[in-house]
Amino acid sequence: MKEKIFEALKQKYSKLGLGSDILSAHAEALDALGFVTEDNLQSVIDAQESYLSRLQQLNDKRVNDASKSIEERLKKEQADAEAKKAEEAQKEKERLQAEEEKKKKAEEEAKRLAEAAKKEAEAKAAKEAEERKRLEELKKNNEIPEYFKKAQEEALARAKEERQKAEAERKEIMELIKSIKDGFEAKSTEFANEVEKLNKDKEAQAELIKQMKEDAEVKAAAEAKRVRLEKIISKARELGIPQFRIDEGINIPDEADDDTITNTLSQMASNYKALEQKPSGGFGLHTNNKTVSKEEADSVARLMCN
Repeated sequence: MKEKIFEALKQKYSKLGLGSDILSAHAEALDALGFVTEDNLQSVIDAQESYLSRLQQLNDKRVNDASKSIEERLKKEQADAEAKKAEEAQKEKERLQAEEEKKKKAEEEAKRLAEAAKKEAEAKAAKEAEERKRLEELKKNNEIPEYFKKAQEEALARAKEERQKAEAERKEIMELIKSIKDGFEAKSTEFANEVEKLNKDKEAQAELIKQMKEDAEVKAAAEAKRVRLEKIISKARELGIPQFRIDEGINIPDEADDDTITNTLSQMASNYKALEQKPSGGFGLHTNNKTVSKEEADSVARLMCN
């Protein structure tokens, strides 16, 4: 019965534009009710006109609403895209203007340097010409000594060399201007990469310099300690302190100045010399068959423990 209901619905209401799936679902719903028979089939089909017409109207409205929503969304997306495109175009315009301004400033600076170098060279050349003219006048009057002539010739030679150097520098500046004009259109990312590389090289150099400085400070401290020790040993030998005592090591504070070192070593030498003299009496310490007093022995012992 479902197929008969479906065919009848399709034949009568296909003009409404309803799809087969909608008519088939409605036929299934009518068949499920169980009251449709061969006798009342046409009556039931005719009774569906109001419902199916309303269903078609609702379907058309849904389609129109969906279409309108899609159209509005597309318009908004298009407007957003155009706004974004305009914004990007403005940013690109500003970037190009900034690059053009930077290029212009670089060209102006290079031109200023070139003009300054040219003016300096011209001023120097004018001064040299004036000096040369003055010397020629003096030469005519035989007022220039030979040694002065030689000095002036050397000065003129140096001036000529400096003028040639200035001209070479001017030429170099002009080549720089040309290089700036030719290479200014290079991409900014390449420039950023170069800057980053230079910064890394700078950091590496700074680290190397720091390490070299630390190594130099360590070496300087070691060298100062060695020189100070040699100085103490030399002074000890000069004052007559025995070599065996020097070999044992003489402990003098690092902060001691030259006077303190000399006084300490002098006292130590005096005590050792006292070992070689016979005391008037009392406790004796024998060294090389001579006797020293107890006080002198204690003084020497204290110094030897330093």
